[in-house]
Amino acid sequence: MDADHDTLSEIRERIREIGPEDDDKLHTLRGFLERAAVRSGKVLIFSESETTIDYLYSELNPQGRDRAIAKLTGSNSESAVGIIKRFSPKSNAALHSVNRRNEIRVLLATDVVSEGQNLQDCARVLNYDLHWNPVRLIQRFGRVDRIGTEHSDIYLHNMWPDLAVDEGISLVDRLGNRIQMFHDIIGLDSELLSESEKLNNAAMYRIYESGEMPEEDDVLDEVATSQRAQAILQRIQSDEPELWETIMSLPTSLIQLVGLPRFWSR
Repeated sequence: MDADHDTLSEIRERIREIGPEDDDKLHTLRGFLERAAVRSGKVLIFSESETTIDYLYSELNPQGRDRAIAKLTGSNSESAVGIIKRFSPKSNAALHSVNRRNEIRVLLATDVVSEGQNLQDCARVLNYDLHWNPVRLIQRFGRVDRIGTEHSDIYLHNMWPDLAVDEGISLVDRLGNRIQMFHDIIGLDSELLSESEKLNNAAMYRIYESGEMPEEDDVLDEVATSQRAQAILQRIQSDEPELWETIMSLPTSLIQLVGLPRFWSR
């Protein structure tokens, strides 16, 4: 215990003088947000850590003066409904109740919003850090890449770990291999990490048509179920407009009761 205390104390002393001005990753994020294409629309920024979101928020929006920048974590989840509506009013049927001057353009969030939220007003997601579990990346991207989006192009950006750090943890390689397994076994419709990923559309459509679920991994089962259910809804929307209108008119409480997929959106 004494040795651990001494080691942690030494680390604290070494980093004491390091501040935001020394944070290259933060500077890169600022540069990203200043791009003309990024400034013209909404941005959803994810981090696994609540302390990281708090840090980014304090640096990008000191004292919370800019109402166009907001954060959503477990600590302020009680205000989640209002924040979600301000960030994505159209896809949450709140277009007329949200003052345009109070609308959020940049939302910093933990995975508290990576499931069950409709954020299709946004077409750009940035992973400030890469989650070990590829399902999290899929769920994050699924907040904006959803049925009902009016965007013709949707962008997914990833910030890579420091090369020296990654040499020790091999996060990029391990995550890349895991994602490629997803492509090979169940098929995904876009790259998540890099352009070198090999898509396997045949696997994706085979699942839709046969209804067979992969047995290799519970995590893969979860993604495959989501993919297949989304395909069914898309088919109904295009081939059975009357049934689609009936489904769209169902009350939200009934949707939740029957357990329609998490990506369900109006």
